Amino acid sequence: RSGGPGKARLRRGGRTRLEHAASALGSLCAPLIIAGRVPATAVDQGVIWAADLRPGAGPLAGLEAGLAVAPQGWVAAAACDQPFLRPALLALLWSRARRSTAGAVIPVVGGRPQPFPGFYHTCLRPLVARVLEAGPAPVRALFDLIAVETVDEAEIRTVDPDLRSFHNVNTPEAYREALALGPPGKERCP
Repeated sequence: RSGGPGKARLRRGGRTRLEHAASALGSLCAPLIIAGRVPATAVDQGVIWAADLRPGAGPLAGLEAGLAVAPQGWVAAAACDQPFLRPALLALLWSRARRSTAGAVIPVVGGRPQPFPGFYHTCLRPLVARVLEAGPAPVRALFDLIAVETVDEAEIRTVDPDLRSFHNVNTPEAYREALALGPPGKERCP
């Protein structure tokens, strides 16, 4: 959908989308796990590479790959097509996850649950695999099967007032718009 090179390799502010995501997550997460087709050498050493177990099966398959190699516990999951991800949002979600008994902690924006960014517990590994055995499925398909703790939009806006973290860049037009906003941390006013 984005055209040209893979979405993770598109650049903004001198860094790839993958590097932006790794930077936002790296402040909170260790080890850093990257799932997908991008070679692990695209970011610094110390990254765990999780090859898709079901190439082409979408974001839920990427989550499956990450959960498969993650140590026991919570996994922060983000998409490289959200280049404005704010570390403060991840910190908010993490503060909820570490006290939660749910299988996932996710934001709700515009009345809709958002699968990314979110925290997913490794106890979901077998369930995610079962869902995918029937074929590609959206991450939201998981939400009907597990206990989910949600963080509402009002609370999210305390750390991300303009909800910039949820701005998706999936098309060439959206990519051009993201470039016009300037480097991360230096977003321009509308």
